[in-house]
Amino acid sequence: MLRVLDHLQLVLATDVLLHETHEPSRLADTARLIEQEGFLRHPPLGVALGDGRYMVIDGAHRTASLRAIGCPFLPLQVVPHTSLQIESWDHHVPVGAWWHSVLEHPALCWLPSEQVPLVEMEPLVTVQTETARLAAYPASAALDTPEQRLALWHQIVETYSDTMTVERLPQGTRVQPAPGSLLLHNPRHSLARLIEIVQRGQVLPAGVTRFLIAGRLLNLRVPLDLLRAEEAPGRLWHELLEHWQSSLRLYTEAVYVCEA
Repeated sequence: MLRVLDHLQLVLATDVLLHETHEPSRLADTARLIEQEGFLRHPPLGVALGDGRYMVIDGAHRTASLRAIGCPFLPLQVVPHTSLQIESWDHHVPVGAWWHSVLEHPALCWLPSEQVPLVEMEPLVTVQTETARLAAYPASAALDTPEQRLALWHQIVETYSDTMTVERLPQGTRVQPAPGSLLLHNPRHSLARLIEIVQRGQVLPAGVTRFLIAGRLLNLRVPLDLLRAEEAPGRLWHELLEHWQSSLRLYTEAVYVCEA
């Protein structure tokens, strides 16, 4: 078996950057669960930025929770850039007042799908309703900058994510939304583009990016006492690595994990 644990590192929380924002209610629940259990079950995954820092690609809420409960260190499974694929999540959302406010947003221009090929710029998002497919664009050329486009994307997603139950679906899973709901299709970004955004000090909206990664490390149960140490716990960390190495099991068949 390959030593997948060679990619598990104990890093300073201050050296880790997030590529997505977090959902406040989910963050509170995650932090409370970690505190109650006294350990972190699944380490976040990240990529090296080449300057001593890392970008989390899976585990934003776990990372933010560890910071919130006072952990100077966090375990990070560092994934080689060539070992991942990036897609995006579709959001299946009930229609409500939020949808009308988004349609009437003065900074947004909504066009039906048949007009999309006539527009040179990329849409911010596309939305499939029960009766139509629409695409959102900045309402003016002044808003068509990377910073403004990102801000508008945040506004769209936060309008419903703060108040509605959002079902995340792998892009293309469902062609038509269920009655009384809609499908919001988020754009897909390259890894280079994500790193550029993060290094600029910005983040994407919560729950829009989907990373496909083989060989995730699960159920390590990293003790909180180790992550709360004032200095890097070198000896204990290496003892844990050896323990985990002797206890790993590689599943090559499909498995179903209940996370209730």
